[in-house]
Amino acid sequence: MTKSDVDEGFEWLVIIIGIVVGIMSQFPDIFWLVYPSDVPSSMQAARAVVVPLLLTLMIWLIGKFTSTQYQPIAKIIAWLYMSELVFSYSFTYFWGIGWIPRNSTMTGVGMVCLLVLGPVVIFKIIVPRYRESYPDSIFLRSRIKLLLALIIAYLIYFLMVVAISSQ
Repeated sequence: MTKSDVDEGFEWLVIIIGIVVGIMSQFPDIFWLVYPSDVPSSMQAARAVVVPLLLTLMIWLIGKFTSTQYQPIAKIIAWLYMSELVFSYSFTYFWGIGWIPRNSTMTGVGMVCLLVLGPVVIFKIIVPRYRESYPDSIFLRSRIKLLLALIIAYLIYFLMVVAISSQ
């Protein structure tokens, strides 16, 4: 898989998740009413979709247009965020259609999946492809730097999720 294949895969993923989330947003009372609150479900849907997607796309664009030294880190963080969005929107969808019960146990399972599946996808699928595409990248050769960057990216992601859900 060449660099353009990995990049094109990300761009197709953004389009597909955008379509799926657009459809889900047409039914906010089914998919986005996470917990009873005074905030309408349509506003909850907008908060859950717009800011995370915009943040992910901004990081991706930074990765596309910066020097080759910084491209791998930005693109990998964008992949991490997008994988988190895909997993969380999938979980939300399966909640909405009734395949997963809405209870605290399943919420905990969903959070564990979010914390585990994203890094597994990144380390097992995405990083090896970018190592091929960016063989001179010092960042991709250092597992410690990569892990540290992903931990920081995770913290930013979850702080964003908490900030959005607490409003």
